[in-house]
Amino acid sequence: MFYINHSEIKHNFFRMKYLFKIYLAFLKYINPVKRARLLGVKVGDNTMITSNVIFSSEPYLIEIGNNCQLTSGVVINTHGGGIFVEII
Repeated sequence: MFYINHSEIKHNFFRMKYLFKIYLAFLKYINPVKRARLLGVKVGDNTMITSNVIFSSEPYLIEIGNNCQLTSGVVINTHGGGIFVEII
């Protein structure tokens, strides 16, 4: 018979929650351009990105050219193209 230790599950949940908070705090201190490159975004030269730009689920599909500026509130979505390609 399979036994579930609820106290161990609860302990692991809080441990993961704590590690996730540390990870989010770490991301705040990384240069936003470096963070974008870590996510897979291709960023050109002399580009400025503010810290609260949101890249959606597939950031490796994004290319940002040279001398660009992404400011507060920018959201780049990379979904929905599969349907368009399928229709053509």
